[in-house]
Amino acid sequence: MEPSDQSVALAADDLDGLNGYVIDHGATVPAGQAGYGVEGMAHTTTIDVRFAELDPYGHVNHAVYVTYLEVARTEALQACEVPLEVMAAKGYQIVVTGLDVRYRRAATAGDRLTVETSLAELRRAKGTWRQRILRGDEVLVTADVTAGVTDTQGRPTRPPDWLFPALERLVDMEP
Repeated sequence: MEPSDQSVALAADDLDGLNGYVIDHGATVPAGQAGYGVEGMAHTTTIDVRFAELDPYGHVNHAVYVTYLEVARTEALQACEVPLEVMAAKGYQIVVTGLDVRYRRAATAGDRLTVETSLAELRRAKGTWRQRILRGDEVLVTADVTAGVTDTQGRPTRPPDWLFPALERLVDMEP
């Protein structure tokens, strides 16, 4: 499978149906392996590929990788004690505004994948999540996801003061 410049948009409501993923809550990997992460760590999520996620060629469908990335970002937020439901209860939501996905290799049924998640950039109005999907040491997918904070009606708003300190452990310290 050749790398591509394919971009995909994901609505914040597309989190339904994520049941059944094997999630490794709060796991970390050394920065030497992950390539990013504060204090040498990046959040990891483990996902087992299921048959229903395959395209007609026996590979994971390209759009399914976007769901894997969303699952991993949600788990990273949970590990930072910022679950999406708490943010919503306080009147905030994190919404994806841009997605740059690079497909390198294909995953197939039965593969156990690791999704590494960190924040490459954290600014007042937006942040950029850096993610990789691996099968063992082999990088299958890389992605940069741009996200912003809105109120629950979808209007852009300043992030709450407590959000940035909670996310600091995910911030990429490398250039």
